[in-house]
Amino acid sequence: MPAELVKACLDVGLVTNDEAQAVRFYEGVLGFVHDMDQPFPGVGKVKRYNCGDSVFRIFVPESPAAHHNTTGGLARQTGLRYITLTVRNLDDLVAQAEKAGFPVVAAPRLLRPGMRNALIEDGLGVTVELMEPTD
Repeated sequence: MPAELVKACLDVGLVTNDEAQAVRFYEGVLGFVHDMDQPFPGVGKVKRYNCGDSVFRIFVPESPAAHHNTTGGLARQTGLRYITLTVRNLDDLVAQAEKAGFPVVAAPRLLRPGMRNALIEDGLGVTVELMEPTD
C-alpha cells in the first residue's frame, strides 16, 4: 500500500548544533520564510521555514550532537538525516513498517493540536517522520 500523500511535496530536515549559522544561511542567504519554532523539552527545537509548498525544518538539539557533517562539498559525505511526509494513513504505514521489521522510534501520537506524528527508521540512517492532520 503506497503512502496516501496529503500534500504533493517533500519536507526536509537539517540537524545542526549551530543555529545561528543555519539561520544566517537558510533565512538570510536563501530567504526561507520563518514560520515558527516548535520546542520539544528535553530534546531540542524545530525551526520551521516555508519553502514553496514544502517546509524546511532545522532541528537544534538541546545537547549538542556528538557527530558532525564534513564541509567542503556534496561529494564528501552521504546521507540525509530525516524526511517528513504528510499523509492520511499514518497508522497503516506504521503497522506496515513494524511488520517489515523497521524500527518505530516514536509511535503515533498527538504532536500538537490538529497534528499527529510518528517516527520510523529506514535502516539506512534516515528517520522518516509521518505527519497526519487530525481535523
